[in-house]
Amino acid sequence: MTKSVNLEYFIRFFSEEKYADDFVKGNLYLNTLGYFKGIEQADGRGDPYEGVSHWIQPKDIGLFKLEASNGMNIEMSGSNFSAPLMIQPSYLDKANIFCLYAYGSYLLPKIDKRTAVWSEYEAMTHELFKISEKCRDFGDWAVVIQPRKFMEKIYSNLKFSNREAKFGLVQYYEDSMFSGEFPIIESPFKKQKRFEYQREFRICVYPDNPEFHIARPISLNIGDLSSFTCKTTTEHVIKDFFNIDIKPRA
Repeated sequence: MTKSVNLEYFIRFFSEEKYADDFVKGNLYLNTLGYFKGIEQADGRGDPYEGVSHWIQPKDIGLFKLEASNGMNIEMSGSNFSAPLMIQPSYLDKANIFCLYAYGSYLLPKIDKRTAVWSEYEAMTHELFKISEKCRDFGDWAVVIQPRKFMEKIYSNLKFSNREAKFGLVQYYEDSMFSGEFPIIESPFKKQKRFEYQREFRICVYPDNPEFHIARPISLNIGDLSSFTCKTTTEHVIKDFFNIDIKPRA
């Protein structure tokens, strides 16, 4: 999967060096999607709109009917809404997710090489591959990872699990313009455009039995990662990514 979307590297940011060291040992901590919905700090980790399955602009709402359990019926038209109508399936709050920054040629736009101006393309490429300064908010430490080897370990760890898992890049939508719905299984991979700088790749483990499943973090140990990772600082990643030693070690 990682090869098909042209991912060269993953980056995982950490608030403390001890967490980065623990990750290199193969220990992964997957919190719930509901947890990230509830984070209030403005550090880019929290998002109250996680797991949206429907995002309908007021202009696209014809007649909205609500039947309450107490027998009360409510009918509204689009003119009654001052913001998009949002639906978030509650069972997704129990899903566990692991987030990574995805770095690779998938970021490059498709161009017509016959008419492209190289200097302009080079400048655009440089800008696209810059890692946002906002990533500093995630912490002072970072681990750079080779995707293929990392995902092989993830697959191996989860293949005997009864819980359904999905892996992929997050897609970003413009919340002031988009109007429509997402398949529920895809909802954890849809976020608003303001988070696009995070260039996120997610591992999402869905609740096995939504009705009885208890929402709680899960821990995985996928084995030592030191042969294909490099621990460094967030400062180094942002300012001098291409001079980081990220070659696999024998």
